[in-house]
Amino acid sequence: MLAHARSVAERFNQLPPGAVRDAKRLMRAPRRELVLQTIKTEGEIFGQRLRSPEAREAFQAFFKKRRPDFSQFS
Repeated sequence: MLAHARSVAERFNQLPPGAVRDAKRLMRAPRRELVLQTIKTEGEIFGQRLRSPEAREAFQAFFKKRRPDFSQFS
């Protein structure tokens, strides 16, 4: 397995470095956009959750040093 990995690495070492960097960037691009969109969506949802009644209950319980009661939100 290590010999195969070295063989593949040697083939990449023979290629033009700029072309290899560009190819890697292009291969990552679709995932990068998906990750960025997911982060954006997660931030939006997190902001909404921070303003939710459940969050208010959790914060109040924390500051009053008691367990939160989420039963009213079922």
